[in-house]
Amino acid sequence: SSTTPVTVQRVFAAGAHDFVAKPIVGPELVTRITNRLERVRLHKALADTDPLTGVANRRRSEELMGQLLHLAARQEQPLSLAVIDLDHFKRVNDEWGHGTGDEVLRRVARLLERSFRAEDVVARWGGEEFVVAMFGMDRDDGVQRIAEVLEVLRGERFDTSGEGPERVTFSGGVAQFPMDGAELQVLYRAADAALYQAKEAGRD
Repeated sequence: SSTTPVTVQRVFAAGAHDFVAKPIVGPELVTRITNRLERVRLHKALADTDPLTGVANRRRSEELMGQLLHLAARQEQPLSLAVIDLDHFKRVNDEWGHGTGDEVLRRVARLLERSFRAEDVVARWGGEEFVVAMFGMDRDDGVQRIAEVLEVLRGERFDTSGEGPERVTFSGGVAQFPMDGAELQVLYRAADAALYQAKEAGRD
């Protein structure tokens, strides 16, 4: 019940996030609780998403993909994991600057989100690399889906003013659960090996 500065300081030092003095006013308490919930939601969103593109970050996507793998195993369903890497992205940053590079990443992320189903997981794992988990989809279908997204990306015009790249492409690799691996990291390595072959074969 004490509201002296020393008491308040001790309350916060002990780990409290807020302090409500008596008498407690109903509307004020509701507002404080609402604000606290909003901050919690914001912090959770920031912890789960890549700040540049807004898609899931690596930590959150590994959690979601792990859940999909358990579901695929339980229901005896396939799952395809695609690793996508933008072609010549270093050149984009070097020639047109990181601001242009960031905008390219945001646009590719939006395209990926539009192109996959709500039950799929689209994530950025760092740099110019995106990872997509496609539940209930075998490798051939996964490759087809990635090829369709690449076809759309080929048709997009990024910059016609000469201040940035006009076209952007990516290379990708796809692995299937369980035939290419039963664990996420094993699947990732298999998809990444296929991605490397795509790069070696000329990209795009």
